[in-house]
Amino acid sequence: MCGRYSFFSKDDILEDRFQAHFNIPIQRHYNAAPTQKLPVILNDNPKEIVPGQWGLIPRWLKDKPGRGLINARAETLTEKPSFRNAVKKHRCLVLADSFFEWTRQASTKIPYRILLKNERPFAFAGIWEFYKNKQGVTFPTFSIITTPANNMISELHDRMPAILEPKYEQLWIDDSTELEAALETLKPLPANQMKMYQVSPQMNSVRYESEDIIKPT
Repeated sequence: MCGRYSFFSKDDILEDRFQAHFNIPIQRHYNAAPTQKLPVILNDNPKEIVPGQWGLIPRWLKDKPGRGLINARAETLTEKPSFRNAVKKHRCLVLADSFFEWTRQASTKIPYRILLKNERPFAFAGIWEFYKNKQGVTFPTFSIITTPANNMISELHDRMPAILEPKYEQLWIDDSTELEAALETLKPLPANQMKMYQVSPQMNSVRYESEDIIKPT
């Protein structure tokens, strides 16, 4: 499961890290949530960082939802009608600095921030489809792929987002990559490359966007 993450690195850091450039400015979010426009690199233009709406809307869906499908399980990508076309033809990188997961103490949800030990930005494996809204504007929508949790994340949840190791990022979005080889990259990132700590419960509200969100409590 991945229902909230952060994206706040500066343009030059991201452009150097992913060897791609921003085509337009994209708003930063310490508390990124579904339906927001967030940075992605699409397979059809791997040198550009573009805004995509979090929540994939399949092209064939007649009754268009407002939220879309925010996550896609790695194990069933080729089986689900909503995802099987996208995983073959529309793979993307979803750029992030960290993500959030929760545990419960009685009725209270306790949030944790999860990031790389080196605190560098990284990419979730994603899939995307174009969506045309009522105003006639077309833009990409995306889902973040999830895998079984590693040993650290399993303390909080049994699923985690598929964080791609840097050596697999270009393979994932390369159109010449065989589907089987692409799917092989969707594995839980080892726990020894990650760290986590508790953060303020204020981030439970999607309206709360302060930098304080990423500070330990």
